[in-house]
This record gives sequence, C-alpha cells and structure tokens, in this order.
Amino acid sequence: MRITLSERGTPDWQTAADLARLVFAKQYQASISPDPDGFLAFFETAADGQEEVLACAGLSFPEEESILLERYLDAPVEDVITRAVGAPVKRSQVLQIGSIASVRAAAGAEIIKAIPLIMACLGRPYAVMTMTGRLAALMQRLGCVFHPSPTPARNACPKANGPHGAPTTTPGPSSATPRPPNSPPSCWPPSAATASPRSTCGC
Repeated sequence: MRITLSERGTPDWQTAADLARLVFAKQYQASISPDPDGFLAFFETAADGQEEVLACAGLSFPEEESILLERYLDAPVEDVITRAVGAPVKRSQVLQIGSIASVRAAAGAEIIKAIPLIMACLGRPYAVMTMTGRLAALMQRLGCVFHPSPTPARNACPKANGPHGAPTTTPGPSSATPRPPNSPPSCWPPSAATASPRSTCGC
C-alpha cells in the first residue's frame, strides 16, 4: 500500500485522473475532465502483482485563479475563512480538496486520514471542500473536526445529483461528494495533525 501526492503530468496523476473519470461516470453518470494541480491517491498491489489505484482526491491551489468552491461563496475564500476564524488568512494558505473518487470505502477513508499530513507538508493550514451529511458523519468517525461556515451559499450547483457539493473550509481532512444545491457551506478552523508528515509524503 502507498499513498502518493502527485503533480499534474506525472504517471500517478494520470492514473488518479483516470480513476476519477471512471468513478464519476459509473456513480453519477457524469462526464468529467479532472485537472487539479495534484492528486492524493491510494495505491495497493493486487493479487496478480499489479499495482492499482483505489481512491483519489484532487488538490488545487487558489493563488493564480478562482477555485470551483468560490462559486458558492459571497467573497474570496480567504476572506470567508478570515471571518470564520477571526484571524487574517492569506490565499496562499488555502488548499482546495476535490471530491473523493473511490472503489473501496476503506481506501477513501485512508485518503481522508492523510489530508492533515499533506496540508502540513504543503504549508497550508486551511483546506476548503464541499461536504455531504454522509461524508461529515464519516469524518467525525475518523476523528476529524469541522465547523459550518456562516457564509450563505450561492445557488451555483450544476446538478442536484452532480459530483460537486456545497463549500466548506478547513485545516483538516476533507473532501467533496455530491450534495443537493441548497446545502449550506461549512468552514473549519485549524486542527492539529498528530502524526509526522514525513511518514506520508516525505517532506
């Protein structure tokens, strides 16, 4: 088993993008062209000795352009987090986490648990994502702390059953899955990662 953080254009990134397309086509009948800055992916060696990817989540950095989640917000994401935590937040401190695509629930859970360590490696104390009630329940079982955002969501969801949810912001594990269009955004203040980031991403 290995968990990787891969940059756009690398073999692991392409493998994760292929999994995301496959999962969204099968589960949501959605045709997507994922293009995040990086992918966090869970790989495992199959019985035949071949390595396969079982779960992934896209990671995007908001410095150069707006991010998908900001369609739901009434202000830039760093301003929303600043209001929520009561302290200045720079855009370069924020990481957007995309939907988790998984063919095995346990692999998706490993992705969630790895996110705080990846954030520490990247020097990003805040992460933003969309969230369903089901995902929130899973994250709580995994010990993740999150806080609903007071910012009202715009009615910007492409489809009621599409692959995107309402926004959330957090420095802790998280990810996005389908959510009804009227779901409120969420915001999380920083939470400490107890394990060393070196064990996950080699930083």
